[in-house]
Amino acid sequence: MNWKYKRNVFIFLTFLSLFFVVTLNSASALQSYFYDGNGRLVQESALTGETTRYSYDRNGNLLTKVTGEPYFQFLAALSAKQGENKWYYQTWNGTSYENMTWDAVGSRWKGKNDWNIIYKDWLHPDGNDTVMKWVAPQTGSIQIGGQVSKYFTNLQGDGVQVKIMKNSTQIWPSSGWQIIQGNDPVGVNAVANVNVTSGDSLYFVINQNGNYGFDATVWNPEITYIEKYTSAFGAEQGKNNWYYQIWNGTSYENMTWDPAGAMWRGKKDWNIIGKEWLHPEDGHDTALKWVAPQTGTVKISGKVAKHPVNLQGDGVRVKVMKNSAQIWPATGWQTIQGNDPIGVNIALNVNIVLGDSLYFVINQNGNYGFDATVWNPSVAYIK
Repeated sequence: MNWKYKRNVFIFLTFLSLFFVVTLNSASALQSYFYDGNGRLVQESALTGETTRYSYDRNGNLLTKVTGEPYFQFLAALSAKQGENKWYYQTWNGTSYENMTWDAVGSRWKGKNDWNIIYKDWLHPDGNDTVMKWVAPQTGSIQIGGQVSKYFTNLQGDGVQVKIMKNSTQIWPSSGWQIIQGNDPVGVNAVANVNVTSGDSLYFVINQNGNYGFDATVWNPEITYIEKYTSAFGAEQGKNNWYYQIWNGTSYENMTWDPAGAMWRGKKDWNIIGKEWLHPEDGHDTALKWVAPQTGTVKISGKVAKHPVNLQGDGVRVKVMKNSAQIWPATGWQTIQGNDPIGVNIALNVNIVLGDSLYFVINQNGNYGFDATVWNPSVAYIK
């Protein structure tokens, strides 16, 4: 076959600069900024752990901006080492998945057959299916995305078949295979939401269909952990099941979106939920509410601590409620001292039914001075 190389997207992994910007008066987020060798911004990392990644074309024009929780992209991770950034390069031998071998001369992964190949721009099956495997580093709910299509110099042949497996269970499409026609440079977006536990494997499988002629395929899967409020944060109550509220003394009520400050506000000046910090005020607790979209068991996790630019005051008190019942701590409140940027980690499993509400509540303790708090709870179905 006559292959023609063309590189469309450069993803720069060498970060040459790192600096922090802190605005002390507003308790705004502590951000880390990473640049490539050409001075282009390639990643922002927030205090909550959320990342925003940028990619550029060969002329330096911005192509994508992707924001999310812990995030894994195949092309960004592609390397000569199996398992790096949780990705493995494999073939299906008829009974099991087995690792490919790195071809240093061709800078690509190769299976036992000549055209079982994983390259940075395309993948190719040959008798045996070609497979990208990703192993979950933590338990949670993830969103899978990424376009799969024929490679632009191989728009011939009888096409390929693709699917996604979680361990031994198929998750996309619902059954059978998704066909990518031989002349299709657009393809389909492989989108699925799935719960994973630490150590689960996702397999992105490419099959040759009838024969392997002209079967070079573009597939760059993206995996993002979801169900943290920062993933959904914006001007919409209820997005991704998250609500932004205050306790008015008798019930929880929704806050109002402040477009100028890009934050949620309650009745008091400092009843605030921003993307990276929360703040209570005088008699009105600030609360994040999550509503269960289905019945099951969820794992609640996440660290709660004082914001690093507000390490003063008498601290805050926090708790987690399921509907009207307290579930963490067992009784009373968990106190976060005013000078505590480390805080405490929450980890508990709870059974829920469709429509149950979880409330993550912050109380001012004695007074509300310097009460900016970092809390980005994660809620993930485990069964």
